[in-house]
Amino acid sequence: RLKLGATTVFNEDGANVDFRIEGDNQANLFYVDAGNDRIAIGHNSPVCALDVRGTGTDFQGIRITNTQHNSGAVSSAQLKLAITNSAGERSIRLQCTEMGNDSNDLAMDFYTGGSSSNNSESLAMRINNAGFVMIGTTVEGNSNADDLTIASSGETGMTIRSGTSNRGRIFFSDGTSGNAEFAGFISYEHNNNALAFGSNESERMRIDSSGNLVVGGTSAQASDSATLMADGEVTAAGFYFSNNVGSAMNSEGIRRVTTGTIAFDTGSTERMRIDSSGNVMMGTTTEIGK
Repeated sequence: RLKLGATTVFNEDGANVDFRIEGDNQANLFYVDAGNDRIAIGHNSPVCALDVRGTGTDFQGIRITNTQHNSGAVSSAQLKLAITNSAGERSIRLQCTEMGNDSNDLAMDFYTGGSSSNNSESLAMRINNAGFVMIGTTVEGNSNADDLTIASSGETGMTIRSGTSNRGRIFFSDGTSGNAEFAGFISYEHNNNALAFGSNESERMRIDSSGNLVVGGTSAQASDSATLMADGEVTAAGFYFSNNVGSAMNSEGIRRVTTGTIAFDTGSTERMRIDSSGNVMMGTTTEIGK
């Protein structure tokens, strides 16, 4: 079973006999499952070609280190995964990369779509030492929005796909619990095809499935909201005018009093109204006679 020579061979006859190396504290430091052509490290029941298992809260299974570190070039340590088929060998590569020559800052790079024989994979994503994620680029965006950068040479975007009766959301948060986790938000409701916008933890505006813009409510033409209809018509409980940003907005305006009746205000006081019968009343709210 053991052949010694220029090459040492264990189990040259290919017998179904397992092989085990024991350590000081591990009975199965290295284990060969001959019947299934598998190798285990740290146990004796491998479920794949190489199965590494350990115990403890800080178990380090495999470590790959490049000890060459100099100022002449950027160093890296690589892990490759490849598939060989009739089209040839294609691979992806995980790579720990120096951020610059002789730099102590490292990045994790993900390469795809190449051949492992000549390192022709293309960089798909990088996570730098600050935790910034860059997809399609190695340069982060503006410092006010650089946590995630997506780049390409053509049209670029991001897709959020959710259930046909569910919502897709983007939350803006300044806390880790309670309503602070969604202080501001954008939400698309697939069940009624509406897009909602929120601030201060509440919905403030939405675009419904007909293209109507609703501000201050959730239904087009509701009495408690202003609506810009898709055909250009504007509906609201009232319109007020101001020439001083920050001043009271109910000084001069036009409003609906009841169904069929509108009022005209100046100086925060009603001056005229037209009722549902077309009667015009000035300085009063009650029809006196004709």
